[in-house]
Amino acid sequence: MQDSIEMAHIYRLFGIAYYDGLKQYELAKDYSLKALKIYENQKKKDYKNIALTKNRLARVDVITYQDLKMAHQYVSQSIKIGKSLKDNQLLGWSFNLRGEINARERQYDSAIFHFEQSIKIFQERKEIVGIAYNQLQIGNVYLQQGNNEKAFSVLQQAMLNSQKANAKEFLKEAYFGLSKVYEKQADYKNAYLYQRQYYQLKDSILNQETTQQLALIQVQYEEERQKTKIALLEKEKLLAQEEKRSYLIIFAGSLFSILVVLFIVIRNNRQRAKTNIILQQKKQEIEKQNRELQQNKEEIEAHNEELRQSKEEIETQRDILTEQNKKLIEAQNTIKQQHKEIKYRNDNLEKEVDERTRELKTTVQNLLKQNQTLEQFSYIISHNLRSPVARIQGLVNVINQEYTSSELRNQLLQHLSYSSLMLDNIIKDLTEILAVRKNLNTNKEYIDIKQLIAEELEKLEKEIQEINPLIEKQIMVISVFSAKVYLQNIFYNLMSNAIKYRHLSRRLHIIIKTSVENNHFCLSVQDNGLGVDTSDTYKIFGMYQRGHTHIEGKGLGLYLVKTQIEAMNGYIEVESTINEGSIFKVYIPL
Repeated sequence: MQDSIEMAHIYRLFGIAYYDGLKQYELAKDYSLKALKIYENQKKKDYKNIALTKNRLARVDVITYQDLKMAHQYVSQSIKIGKSLKDNQLLGWSFNLRGEINARERQYDSAIFHFEQSIKIFQERKEIVGIAYNQLQIGNVYLQQGNNEKAFSVLQQAMLNSQKANAKEFLKEAYFGLSKVYEKQADYKNAYLYQRQYYQLKDSILNQETTQQLALIQVQYEEERQKTKIALLEKEKLLAQEEKRSYLIIFAGSLFSILVVLFIVIRNNRQRAKTNIILQQKKQEIEKQNRELQQNKEEIEAHNEELRQSKEEIETQRDILTEQNKKLIEAQNTIKQQHKEIKYRNDNLEKEVDERTRELKTTVQNLLKQNQTLEQFSYIISHNLRSPVARIQGLVNVINQEYTSSELRNQLLQHLSYSSLMLDNIIKDLTEILAVRKNLNTNKEYIDIKQLIAEELEKLEKEIQEINPLIEKQIMVISVFSAKVYLQNIFYNLMSNAIKYRHLSRRLHIIIKTSVENNHFCLSVQDNGLGVDTSDTYKIFGMYQRGHTHIEGKGLGLYLVKTQIEAMNGYIEVESTINEGSIFKVYIPL
């Protein structure tokens, strides 16, 4: 009875209870393994329950980070079973589970692919819960990748579908994900609102969810107990039939023996003298048959003993289930008490937590900014100022040597002049960065865009004359109210980069555009140069980051551009293809 299909169902239900309800994952894994062993040992395989149990084992491995390789094997076998049974619901959840494993392994593209496969299946089945859960997983993947825009879009869809399906657990996680997106965007007001909704919904469903899960387990347990009881009655009926059959066999054997004896006696009366030897032989045969009958009787009794032992085992398992049911009820009562205590604490501490949270956020933000500023300027001093100063010192030492020729001395003086100019440019850039950080030069005025472009191009007249680029102007906005000093530096750096990183095998073509987009002034500089890798924007706009190391540069230009744009509450976007060119778009609010 221990390995019966009924026990497998019971073990599987306990695995679900310990995973979903009590969060005791080791016990969930133990019961699921017991269920799987029984399912696989049955002559007639229950493939769907085998697949569901393997998926449960895979989820335990994923949530505990135990054995992701084995989790992959479980899911692959479940997908194979789902395809053979043509069970799309099983396939949908199996693809979802494969995506969760990929996400744990940081294989984000594969994770998104499998989540989208799962969504297609649930869309065909019109199962909104499955769609919402997969959208929630995709949103979390985008969050881990730092793609806040896509994460926000997908999590909003997950929130709407969760509300439509009344899936409170998924709605709670959607609120939490949206609060993380807003937090990364430094929108702490909306981040706090969604985080508050998350905690309120979490508190409201904690007791309800636990109670529902335990009630469901109780109902399923009673159903399986009834099945077990019916199976026990059937076993007892078979036992009675076996005992009756044994008695019939003994009776038939005895009757046959009596008939044989009577037949021999009758013949013996007729031929006593002639058949004494035959009678003795028959008597021996009868004794042999009696021994065989006795042996059969002993075998039947042994079989009956086995049936009685099976009955006792059934009763023992029933007692175990009763005891476990009592423990589940005690756990339910404990959870209810804990929920009351948590609710009481939340009612009294909510205001204090909110106030402390705001204070801590403000303190952390200020400390992070100060720490970042110290690290950046420490890096500036150690890596950017030492190099030109050391070069100047080396050149001065060479010039001071007596055997230095006049021609070499002139060359050294030219190098000295160039190094001094580089040091001066670096100091100017650092001074400008400091001014931006202190919110200097942010006075706004009306700016003539055409005049500003002409003035900055005049500063680059020497470089322009050397390479003779084709410069095309599409000026749709001729005036804007903004910080002129910042806008001058932004345009100068974008033009200087376009010239510096041009493609040597073709004539440089630059397109300068101005327009209004979504209540923002947009300045666009497009070129057909070398292009940059846009997969990591920090390498484009970070301090001392250079897209092409074979071309000389300080790595401060685009960092200063981004800093000045953000000081005006704007942002910058870049589109680029390697060896084809780039488009830098600056957006400043009107």
